[in-house]
Amino acid sequence: MVTFIWSTNASLPKISYIKGIDVYLVTCFAMTFLSVIEYGCVSFVHRQNEKKKKIAQQLQQQHQHPLQELKSQNPISEVAKVLQQQQIKALEMNSSKFDNSI
Repeated sequence: MVTFIWSTNASLPKISYIKGIDVYLVTCFAMTFLSVIEYGCVSFVHRQNEKKKKIAQQLQQQHQHPLQELKSQNPISEVAKVLQQQQIKALEMNSSKFDNSI
């Protein structure tokens, strides 16, 4: 691009002020350079967003595991089992009190 600007200036007559072609070529050069910078910035921001999404999904999956385990088990039957065990212990304690009193 720079070579193109120099060759254009060499083929035109030498004058002390800026020509229209100089302004046009410098503008084209600047736009090309800025578009590469823009692409890099957009790519960087996109990667950062993807990393944040991936981390958020991993955290969400970690927090869902206990719930999924409870869903796979029947929580009502688990509560019923615990209540039955407590009732059995209570009955055993009551029966041992009666045995001791006789």
